[in-house]
Amino acid sequence: MSQLLSDITTHSEKSAWRPGSIVLHLDEYGNNNIVDGQQRTLSLLLCVQALLQKKGLSNKTLKEQLHTLARQMIIPEFSDLISQNNIRQNYLTVSRIISRPDFTEDHALFLLNKCEVVVVTLNNLSEALLLCLAGQTDH
Repeated sequence: MSQLLSDITTHSEKSAWRPGSIVLHLDEYGNNNIVDGQQRTLSLLLCVQALLQKKGLSNKTLKEQLHTLARQMIIPEFSDLISQNNIRQNYLTVSRIISRPDFTEDHALFLLNKCEVVVVTLNNLSEALLLCLAGQTDH
């Protein structure tokens, strides 16, 4: 979480920044299942949730965008207690970081408007898994 927010401040002067990709498998029931990018997706959701709770936001555009996201966002549920605890700790970390004076509303706007995540959706689970594995070997 700290690295993601550090990257946002580092890249905030760029016209855009891509923190990575997400590979989805569209199953036979029409559900999109995340094959690769679970951590990235949760991290971004936690950032938005923390921004929604942040007091004293003054930028009207930022507040409007956050309220729109709040109405559209899904909130994943986790039954595993360890996962719940890890997510809570990550949320607290994000909340602390965005509360610091060096994380500005401009950084939040950059996150919402300039961070681009490439999403690939495949109908074939085997192909989705192969794409995920191929991406791991490129690093």
